[in-house]
Amino acid sequence: MKWGKRNELVPQAELIGMSQDAPNNTPQQKYRYNFCLVLRPGFKPVVDISVKTVPGGRYGALRCTGDIHKLDRAWNYLLRAWLPGSGHEPILEPAMEVYRGHPEQLGWSLYDIDCMVPVKPLGVR
Repeated sequence: MKWGKRNELVPQAELIGMSQDAPNNTPQQKYRYNFCLVLRPGFKPVVDISVKTVPGGRYGALRCTGDIHKLDRAWNYLLRAWLPGSGHEPILEPAMEVYRGHPEQLGWSLYDIDCMVPVKPLGVR
């Protein structure tokens, strides 16, 4: 957030959270979660940041508004209830949380997020 403010990207830039690990299976001290700012066209970061292009594709998505408990329930529903009957399976790309409401405006304890898991149709290589 400090880097984004210094570069006049926050709060207007879209914020995406990307989980590199499964939070229920990874010890907290080893869990990796990246906050990403969507850069405006033509913006070229010089130092202090790595840049990644999020691949396009198909995502299972669910909007969640509320506290951390609602966010946990949304992820559980998406992965344990919707996904098994959806005709899709996850692919090996990070799941994402697309912040519709910026945490600095909502407070860091309330969320307005699209939970997104990258998927492909079952049986497709």
